[in-house]
Amino acid sequence: MKKELVLTNDPAEIGKIAPFMEEIGQELALTQEEVFNLNLALEEAAANVIHYAYADESGKTCSANEKKCRIKAEKAQGLLTLTLADRGKEFDPTRREDPDLSLPAEERPIGGLGIFLIKQLMDSVEYRREGGENLLILKKRLPQ
Repeated sequence: MKKELVLTNDPAEIGKIAPFMEEIGQELALTQEEVFNLNLALEEAAANVIHYAYADESGKTCSANEKKCRIKAEKAQGLLTLTLADRGKEFDPTRREDPDLSLPAEERPIGGLGIFLIKQLMDSVEYRREGGENLLILKKRLPQ
């Protein structure tokens, strides 16, 4: 199984992920909970790309049609691999320290909860920069 979804740099595009994951879930006979968790991780990762990868120095993002995020899904050897690729600013979210959840929310620094959530939901989270692209690779072992 191989599938691909391309999103433009527009937060409204996040809505395309749920049907994409539902289709994959049906093909792989995943439970509703498994599809929900995969969808949550993928939406969080894609939202980070859309909101931050193409932002200029002022924090303003480029127009939707200028920049894209490609999502590839592939099943092989009992693993579902979801790869997000973008040509935005280089950023390795896996290097970010996990938030200290023992602190009250108002005392925690802003940011970092999304990648923490992704790490909790997936079996493996990797980052590479290749050919001018950020590649975030999310892997989940499939039930037998």
